[in-house]
Amino acid sequence: MATVLFESCRKSLRSGTQDGLLREELTLKLISSIRIQGFRSIADEKLTSLDGHVVFTGKNSSGKSNVLRALNLFFNGETSPGEPVDFDVDLHFRPSRRQKKQISIEVEFSLPSQFRFRSGLESLQRLGSNFSIRKTWSLDRQRRPEESVTLIASGEEVQDGDRMVSDFLSLIVFRYIPNRTVPSELLRDESQAIASVIFKRMRESSQAADVLRGLSESAERILNSTASALADSGAPITRPNIATAESLGGMLRMSGFQAVGLNGVKVKDENWGAGHQAFFLLHLLRDIDTDYTRQFGWRQATVWAVEEPESGLHHDLQTRLAKKFIDWTSDESRRLQIFTTTHSPVVSMSADRGYWVEVDDTTSVFHPMATPALVRAAEEQGVSTYLHPILSYPFSPVVLVEGDLDEAVLNHVANVIGRGILKFVTLPNLQSDESSGVDSLISYIRKNSRLLSRRPKDCPLLVLVDWEVSESRINTLIQHYGERGDRYVVRADPSFCFNELGPTFVGLERFYCPHVIQASHEAGECAVAFPENGNPWSIERGQLMQAKGRWAQRMLKVNDVTRLSPLIKLVEQVYEAATQATNDQLRLIM
Repeated sequence: MATVLFESCRKSLRSGTQDGLLREELTLKLISSIRIQGFRSIADEKLTSLDGHVVFTGKNSSGKSNVLRALNLFFNGETSPGEPVDFDVDLHFRPSRRQKKQISIEVEFSLPSQFRFRSGLESLQRLGSNFSIRKTWSLDRQRRPEESVTLIASGEEVQDGDRMVSDFLSLIVFRYIPNRTVPSELLRDESQAIASVIFKRMRESSQAADVLRGLSESAERILNSTASALADSGAPITRPNIATAESLGGMLRMSGFQAVGLNGVKVKDENWGAGHQAFFLLHLLRDIDTDYTRQFGWRQATVWAVEEPESGLHHDLQTRLAKKFIDWTSDESRRLQIFTTTHSPVVSMSADRGYWVEVDDTTSVFHPMATPALVRAAEEQGVSTYLHPILSYPFSPVVLVEGDLDEAVLNHVANVIGRGILKFVTLPNLQSDESSGVDSLISYIRKNSRLLSRRPKDCPLLVLVDWEVSESRINTLIQHYGERGDRYVVRADPSFCFNELGPTFVGLERFYCPHVIQASHEAGECAVAFPENGNPWSIERGQLMQAKGRWAQRMLKVNDVTRLSPLIKLVEQVYEAATQATNDQLRLIM
């Protein structure tokens, strides 16, 4: 049976909900949903609302990696490198002879605006930006696996879609990196790929020395960003490059990379530390796979399936890699989507949400969760080490707010204006055993003030309180916060609000746009007083409490920056407070 854990996490999560209100989904990246049926431990699961980085965590053998294997089967025709589908291993269960033995994987695509079709594939454009591909495997009369393909666009099956599917999938790089991957072996393979590309460019040179020298220089340019990341990681090696040969004949046997050690001697990649090998490898693969110029083939997007990328990395390297995952999947020009299995809370927190995976009887069950709840679930089940909730979201400034509706609306506005780096969250959604409200915030900061300094300097924890909170309570919060409390405790500035909304609109609701309030009044959701003498509108407290959920739902549909002006100013007020320390450091440097 499914554990009680999921139910408790789901209740405590609340995901910024009231009256069914959900936080706005982030922009989807290429694959928006996956349905897997009859594959290994997965009977029938549909994973939806997938972001640029999707994490799966759970106990060993819970079925996390089977999602990655299913994707590898879908894109590459094999469950693991060199292993085609095998019904004795890969079929979920053994049905009776009257039932058809079948594995089905359906992937829904939402193409980013930068996705382009090369010459000759213009016919694919008629599919639109949203369509699905379903691949099914069954046994033929000789009991051999047989694949069939179905293309679905606008809810209808596309006739003779096999060729279109093949053409479309040829535009996507899919890379599966199992946990047992040996970095040095994969590095050798990729070094040969890079060398081959460069060698083709230079093959017209008549001088062997020119070719070899040019090869090294070209590889160094390609590896520039990867070299910078390796240097920043604290590795005792610098200037990575392809391990070039001494002659043109030796280029046929050339493989691997080398770097300069602390003593100035060249060090082959197999002699690097395992953690730095893996760290270097992922940076290298990112640069190769997301280079959509013709040098590595015409591709338009990349999907990675990575098992436990934290393996072999100490905590600092895990943190650096997790931050890179955020940067890479946020870079629209790179069009990279990552699916990751992990036991690391740091890696989990590089995604906004993920899946807790557990076994119910003999079947894997996938529970969608926001990151804090996912990390708590992993801790409670002994999957990962304890991480205090106040250290959650180590890659973003965290802003504690008073209520669920505040969390939902402010995150919406932050995403609209490109300030999605800010994570607005209520205290119960950060730590499930806490309650909401300003008194709870004061108590929480007092109890945990010593932990605040352990957050990254550029990703502090801030507290945003409503405009009507008294000066004495603000001062108490600042005092409990300690150093920089006067900077990171922020009171909403009522001067930002539209003049129409008077002081009876307590809380964040005073920052809402008047047309939302008026529309709600006209719909009979609340009773607002509209004075004829030009004085601000007013509302009774009971009416406000009754209508605020509906107002928030309406606000989540507003994207007009003019109507969002007060809330935008408030988000910018918080953003300035969050980044002031970093800006001060930059001024000192400059």
